[in-house]
Amino acid sequence: MPLSSMTGFARSTGSDSSGAWGWEVKSVNGRGLDLRCRVPAGLDHLEPVARAAAAERFKRGNLSLTLTLDRSQETRRYRINRPLLDELLALGDELSRRVSGDLPRLEGLLAVPGVVEASGAQDDEEQKRARDQGFTRSLYEALDQLAVARRAEGDKLAKVIEDRLAEIAALTEAAASSAAAQPAAA
Repeated sequence: MPLSSMTGFARSTGSDSSGAWGWEVKSVNGRGLDLRCRVPAGLDHLEPVARAAAAERFKRGNLSLTLTLDRSQETRRYRINRPLLDELLALGDELSRRVSGDLPRLEGLLAVPGVVEASGAQDDEEQKRARDQGFTRSLYEALDQLAVARRAEGDKLAKVIEDRLAEIAALTEAAASSAAAQPAAA
C-alpha cells in the first residue's frame, strides 16, 4: 500500500530578462492543511494562486511557500519624488513654528515611503503577464516536486513499518514456540 508522508522539501527556479526567481516549498506534519505564503512586495496577487495550487495538491501538512527574487541583472536608478519631498519640507516648516523640536533630518525624509522611487526598465502588461506565468510555472514545478518527495518519504516509512511488523511477527512466533509458553512441555 503506498504511503504518503507529510514532510518534504522542493525548490524550482526560473528567470527572464529582468532577473531570476525561486520558489521554495517545505512541508511538515500537521492535522489539517496549514499554508503560509511569502511573496515579495508588489507580487501579492500571486499569493492566492499559490494557496489554491497547494490546496489542490495537498490535503494535510504545514506548508510554507516562499518566492524569492534576484533582480541583480536589472539596472535600477533612483529618483526623488520632489513634489512629495517639498510637501514634507513645508509640513516640517509649519510644524516647527508650532512645536519645539528638531527638524526632520535628511535620512528620515528619504525613509518616508514614496520619497525615493526606484526606476528600472518599466515592464508593459504583456511582460508582466509573461513573468507571472513564469512564476506560476515554477510554483507548479516546486509543488509537484514536493508531492514526489512526500511520496518517497512515505515509501521509506512504509518499508520501516513493514520491517518492524515482520520483526514483531517473528518474535511472536518464537515466543509462542518457546517452552515457557507451553505448560505441557515444561
